[in-house]
Parts: sequence; structure tokens; C-alpha cells
Amino acid sequence: MKKFLIAVIGLLLILSVVSWLGITKTIFTGQDGKLLVAAEGVGILLMLVSGTFYGSRYSQIAGVLIVACFVGFLLKILHLTGADQILMLAPPALLAIYLIHFSNKHPKMLLDYLKLATLTLFIVYLSTSLLHLLAYDSVKLLAWSLHIVFWVTFIDFLRETPPAK
Repeated sequence: MKKFLIAVIGLLLILSVVSWLGITKTIFTGQDGKLLVAAEGVGILLMLVSGTFYGSRYSQIAGVLIVACFVGFLLKILHLTGADQILMLAPPALLAIYLIHFSNKHPKMLLDYLKLATLTLFIVYLSTSLLHLLAYDSVKLLAWSLHIVFWVTFIDFLRETPPAK
């Protein structure tokens, strides 16, 4: 499964670069940002199922909080009441759950700190962009920072994780 997900990430990255450069006209032209985020989503899935958090006692609580985030997104899209409250509570609670897991983990390696930085940046980016807490330029800078930290984390994950058999 790991090799398949890495192949999917590679394909999405190639399509993203081709779209960004405008080399050919395809159905993906102009979709480079969406393809990059899709590749990052698959990378997060791969790191999640391969890491120690997935099977921990905190993962079920995190699953409920992730579902709450999606409910908050849907309510926000539909402009219904309660969306901002859910989006103000669920993501920081998810970060708190991960911080508890992180503090109990021994020994901590560089990858663990990078995963924590990635999650923290993602929560801050999510909160500031969805709740309009920062100016557009600041949110854009935060998004670029998140992309860079994610790819550094993912490369370190690939470097440290033993190959699948």
C-alpha cells in the first residue's frame, strides 16, 4: 500500500508541475494548487496510517474531532449557525490530543517534531483562513510555510520509514 500511495503522490506532483508550467493543455490545466493539496492529502494519509498515533488510545478521540471539523466545514459552506464555534473548538482540541500523544512518546526524533510543526501550522492556517482572522497576504504566507514544512516532513518520513515488504 505504501508503494501505491507514493506512486499516487508522484503522479499528482507531476500533474501539478505540468499544470503549473503550462506545458500541455489537459483537463488539469490551471489545477496545480488543487493537485498539490491532493498530493499532500495522500501524504498525510500515508504518514497517519504508518505512524504510532493511528493505533494509539488517542486516535479514536482524534477521529471524532476530525469528523467535527468536517461538520464545521459543511456548516460554514452552507452559512449555518454553529460553524464558527465548531471550527474554533475542534481543531485546537485535535492539536491538544496530539500534544498529549507527543508528550508521552519516547524517544522523540526529528520526524516527530516535524509532524508536530506540520499539524500546528495546519491548525493555525485552518483557523486563520476559515475564520478570517488575518489579512489575505498573511494567510498566503502561512499557506506557503505549511507547504514547505509538510514536504520537509514527508521527505524525512520517507527517509526514516523502512521500505514496505
